[in-house]
Amino acid sequence: MTTDTEALVQETLGRLTVLPLHRQWAACAAVWARLWALATPGWPRWPGAAERVLAAMSVAFARMGNVPAPSSDLALVGLEALDMEDDGTAEFQSALDLASLLIQALADLDASRCLEVTIRTYLEGTFNVLANEHADRTGRSVTHAVALVEVGNSSDWHDAVRLVRSL
Repeated sequence: MTTDTEALVQETLGRLTVLPLHRQWAACAAVWARLWALATPGWPRWPGAAERVLAAMSVAFARMGNVPAPSSDLALVGLEALDMEDDGTAEFQSALDLASLLIQALADLDASRCLEVTIRTYLEGTFNVLANEHADRTGRSVTHAVALVEVGNSSDWHDAVRLVRSL
């Protein structure tokens, strides 16, 4: 399966940016939900971060639906003050990616730009996690060429691409 993240991003954007705004936001929300779930093993280690990310998700969801919500400024401050130690785990990467995507969404990006950043961040983060896991399994560094092949053969990569293509 292709590991060309830019091609996947452009393919998906070509399909989604012509849809109504609520459908574009729904695609963002689907990726955010997946990142939240992938970060689940880490949330007990970072309870304060989990609360802040969850609060920011609520504000972002409210903003999508044009319903009253707490100030996005407070949610942004909470996200920017996350106190999580980088332990090198996949769940840390997912939590960090989710927080950065929510910062973008709360900073008044329009739906199509937020969608582009969300898809690109999700695919690139997934690629990096899988390449690092391969390096850990083999006990050595991995060239980009090897990473392209190994990640492309990974069922986790296939799942990530299927999610993006299903949006």
